[in-house]
Amino acid sequence: MPCWYVVPGLVLIALQASAADDAIKPVQIPGGVANATGTVGYLTAPDGGINAVDLEKGTVLWESHEAGMPLIVMGHRLVALSAGKKMLRTLVLDTRNKGKKLFESEPIEMPDWLELGRGSRNARVTYAFQARVSRDVLTIHWWTCWRYWGGHLCETKSGLTSVCLKSGKFLQMEHGRQESAVRPEAGLTNKPLPRELLEVAKRERWQAITIVGSRAYGLVHKVAKASPKVEASVIQAVDLQTCRVIWQRAFEEYFVEVVPD
Repeated sequence: MPCWYVVPGLVLIALQASAADDAIKPVQIPGGVANATGTVGYLTAPDGGINAVDLEKGTVLWESHEAGMPLIVMGHRLVALSAGKKMLRTLVLDTRNKGKKLFESEPIEMPDWLELGRGSRNARVTYAFQARVSRDVLTIHWWTCWRYWGGHLCETKSGLTSVCLKSGKFLQMEHGRQESAVRPEAGLTNKPLPRELLEVAKRERWQAITIVGSRAYGLVHKVAKASPKVEASVIQAVDLQTCRVIWQRAFEEYFVEVVPD
């Protein structure tokens, strides 16, 4: 399992599953998840869908528009979410067959506060999903918050749902809790980073770090377009031996609206 490290002076928003039991848990990297060997990552695509990426070279192996939120890898199966307007479905994709759909759950209507868009004039919505599988039951925690464009946190909420990966039926639904069961800082450690890697993190202004195998992955936000202002969430891969950035890829783009005083 990867470890997320706190980088002094940076705000971390990544989630890490608990290791308290023997359930299958995701190998998380910025923008998505990796397979157990750390050779292939499944990232959200800026234009929707999922990209399967060679984590050594950063090249796209295949892409799918069946779903848009990768959750967890189970052998050759990728569990992901497909989001419509206030509706979610759980899908299982075949990673050996370019993301062919193997399974689709029944749709579930989401609460009004779980907005899957990019926010409003005054605030941007940030959301995250955390998954685990035990005895063919997928449990998903979700967490969302509204932040003013200046960065001030205005509201957070969370929820939980479970779906049977055999029948496609939803088994449990909880939402509307003010105190999140899935917190942005969950699973973070204060273990020291190698000096060279810490220098990369500071130089590139990483928001979060995860280490999987022989590579470290950082989350950074960059300006993709000046006017109107568009920012991109980018994953950067660093070789742990050389501490050099070997590839980077945007996995999300969003408008940043400057609100006058």
